[in-house]
Amino acid sequence: MTAVTDVFDAKEFYFPGPPTGLFRLGVHPRMEELDLRHSHWLRQWARPLCADEEEFVDYLGQRNGSYGFYSHPACPDDRILTIVNLYALLTILDDYYADPLKLGADPEGALVMAERLSLLHETGEFPPDCLFSQAFHQLDTELRAIMPPRQKERCNKLLRDFYHGCAREVPSRMQRAVLEKDPYLNVRKDTIGCHWILGFSEYALGIDLTDELQCSADLRKLNFLITEHMIVLNDLFSFRKELRHGDLINSVVSACRSQGITLQESVNRAHKHLGDLEKAIAATQMSLLDGEFVDNPSVQAYVHDVSSIPAATWYWQYATTRYHGGPGYVWDGNTKGTINIADRYTVYSPPRMPPPDKQSTIRNPCTPTPNGWREGFWLA
Repeated sequence: MTAVTDVFDAKEFYFPGPPTGLFRLGVHPRMEELDLRHSHWLRQWARPLCADEEEFVDYLGQRNGSYGFYSHPACPDDRILTIVNLYALLTILDDYYADPLKLGADPEGALVMAERLSLLHETGEFPPDCLFSQAFHQLDTELRAIMPPRQKERCNKLLRDFYHGCAREVPSRMQRAVLEKDPYLNVRKDTIGCHWILGFSEYALGIDLTDELQCSADLRKLNFLITEHMIVLNDLFSFRKELRHGDLINSVVSACRSQGITLQESVNRAHKHLGDLEKAIAATQMSLLDGEFVDNPSVQAYVHDVSSIPAATWYWQYATTRYHGGPGYVWDGNTKGTINIADRYTVYSPPRMPPPDKQSTIRNPCTPTPNGWREGFWLA
């Protein structure tokens, strides 16, 4: 395993924290009770997918499914359990695609997994030779019983895109490739972009916006903006963990290579982009609420519900152990500060570096040489 500091010359960077404060965090009112039932479901269905008890306990500590309690605070109890169980299961699957001891070194196997799971959602049939089939079949049965047919077809496609997007990332990880901006976004929009979260926002409210999405460019724009916000924010939090595992599929890394900028400059640009996205999300929400859908209660409810997603993403990214060193990490509530790249656990220390609007003093990690990009940058 290559240390993070072998990739970047920087030993620390300043993390600026949330840029706008435009969105208020929502929490499901029965989260504490329902989270116990969610953990019981994971013990039954997700534990067999883990290599051992230690790996399973690590997943429990990440609280991946709990993201649903923050992103869908108005969801009825029965539906929110299906959602949080699915979110947690998809996270385990995502790690299977990234782990070289599982599907991360098997592009063909990754594609087969994507096809089998896609077929499960489309037909309802149970593929017995697929590792994840029992758990996904159980959840798909719950969805199939409630979702309107056209909405189920759309969610099937969103999940299919996710599975195949994960499979497409496998060869790039194996090659330790650093993708340019456009190829990167093309791949990540289907994986960490999590379009399916927006599809399940409709399910959470018991509405079907198939017709409205077809006719409204602003409604589709809102979904696109929220998706891009999730991509950029996830990359800002996750790149230290991913670099430790030689995974360079991350926009923070891509910007350093494609634009020849420093780590701090890349973080600052991502932070500014998040601020621009949050302002655009808020403006689009107001346009929808006060404009063409002012008398449409389903769209009004949807726009209010998805307004929880940006704040939910910020909060969950801070609180999860997933990107911050694993078991033993506890978020102290600080949202900004200097982060030491080599530390196992994320700590936001008082700034020792210039704030984002000042010129960075960190040396460029990808300065061109006569033979191309700096060798240490390519060899993660």
